[in-house]
Amino acid sequence: MKKIKNYIEKRKYEILLLSLLVLMFGVRPTSVNPFLPIQVMIVGTIIFYDRKFLWYLIAGLLTVTIALIISSHIFHFKEINSRSLLGITFIIYFVTITVEVFRKILLVDRVAPEIISAVLCGFIMLCFIGSFLFDFIETYTPGSFSGLGESKMKLNTLLYFSVSNLLTLGFGDILPISFFAKKAVMFLGLVGHFYTVFVTAIIIGKYINQGRK
Repeated sequence: MKKIKNYIEKRKYEILLLSLLVLMFGVRPTSVNPFLPIQVMIVGTIIFYDRKFLWYLIAGLLTVTIALIISSHIFHFKEINSRSLLGITFIIYFVTITVEVFRKILLVDRVAPEIISAVLCGFIMLCFIGSFLFDFIETYTPGSFSGLGESKMKLNTLLYFSVSNLLTLGFGDILPISFFAKKAVMFLGLVGHFYTVFVTAIIIGKYINQGRK
């Protein structure tokens, strides 16, 4: 058991990165498929077992997510309400883990594979935060984004748009139309740019200092 805990502690961000990649490339063409985000939450409860407050928060969000899924099937909640509550839960989870990743990047002294994995985790989680935020806007204000295609592919398409926005690709195949959609895209772009520039500067600075020692 001790060996397993030591392995998880050393590889926690590699494990988190793997679960995020499974989520990113495994999202099925449905609305909000809750089962893949659930696996990321379960991974969070495993790798952050030593951070009590964080563990309780993740476990609480996981419980709320499962309860929402079960309740929506038993009591037949309106899809819009179920999607919105799940989306908010996922956003809180990803924001929480992103903050933890950012804290890790700031406190670490040496640039190691674990830190590179943490940086990638932070970027991917920003992509998911953007996709759930865009989905929330599109759910309550249909037509906020053009070029989304089939409704069953909406979340996949919004995730693609979020990644494209953060990578500043700007293909132009999907466009924000409504006021809130444009503001959300602007906000995500600013956060993504800050993350990329600031984190890159931190990593380069730590790497240079590491080479001088």
